[in-house]
Amino acid sequence: MSNNEQNNNGQNNGLATVLALFTGFIAGAVMGLLYAPNSGAETRAKVRKTSADVKNQTVEFAQQTIGAIKEGAQTLRPRQSDATDSEDETTEET
Repeated sequence: MSNNEQNNNGQNNGLATVLALFTGFIAGAVMGLLYAPNSGAETRAKVRKTSADVKNQTVEFAQQTIGAIKEGAQTLRPRQSDATDSEDETTEET
């Protein structure tokens, strides 16, 4: 396994860990709201607000992730063209 593949696996594990922590936080917040000593209407309003907040946070997280992926892809493109150029030079020399 190449060093690059090992780095990607580490990044994927990191993303999975962050996602798991985020999911656990949200589940805990919802459970806390459901078991809070409030009336049903107050609890439902809190759940609605929390759901909207979670949705917004998830959308923001997804946008940041997409941005990071696009940045990574742009940094790989020059490397790919450099590798292709050096391969072309090697072919021309033979």
